[in-house]
Amino acid sequence: MATASTPTPSVPMSSLARIGGVFTAPGRTFQSIAEAPHFYLCWAVEIVVGAGYFWFLVRHLGAYEVARQSMMQSSRAQAMDPATLQNAINATAGFYHFMPLIVGVSVIIVTLVLAAIFLGVANFLLGMETKFKAVLAVVVHAMLPQTLLAVLSALVLALMADPTAFRYVNPLGSNFGFFLDKASTPAFLYAFATHLDIFALWTVVLLGLGLARLSGRRGKFSSSFWAVFALWMFFIIVASGATAVLA
Repeated sequence: MATASTPTPSVPMSSLARIGGVFTAPGRTFQSIAEAPHFYLCWAVEIVVGAGYFWFLVRHLGAYEVARQSMMQSSRAQAMDPATLQNAINATAGFYHFMPLIVGVSVIIVTLVLAAIFLGVANFLLGMETKFKAVLAVVVHAMLPQTLLAVLSALVLALMADPTAFRYVNPLGSNFGFFLDKASTPAFLYAFATHLDIFALWTVVLLGLGLARLSGRRGKFSSSFWAVFALWMFFIIVASGATAVLA
């Protein structure tokens, strides 16, 4: 006599396993997150790495050099007379000593804001009925590629014989802007190309996958992905436009 088979419950993943699983088995990881949305360890790792990266940056590159590179991205700063520019860099350098704390707080704020945005996307655009905590867990884990970017950037800086050659604003060749000449490229195009980053796209894919798992319908990844991708494109167009205006 045939007997009805009982579905085998999925084995829950630990918080530590989920951090690694985002890179090695994202589908299974986000399914686990959808079933049990805990994320505090991942969040803590991102906060510590983000703050630690800027501490490492200031320690090895120097607050003055970080401030100088940051300010020289603007054509307005480049047009200043040397004395005014020097004073501005000195003032900005003092600000960078507090960047580890600022970045740590910013990680919390950014993830909360993104979770609120994607909660709206999930419930009102994609027709889901999910909770803020579940979306926040997805967002926190989907941001892990940005943490990897910080780790790789710190590694590059640590291995450089001349730390002053480190490009703080765009340290790795992970986007199209890295290969463009900023001086000869229109400001909007350069900013847009810089935003087209492999780590950012990786995050977009993970967000789409995570939202699809929250819906409980695995076939809906395409809808979730394109919703997230459209928001990302809107953001980089607006951000690139603002950069071009302020440059």
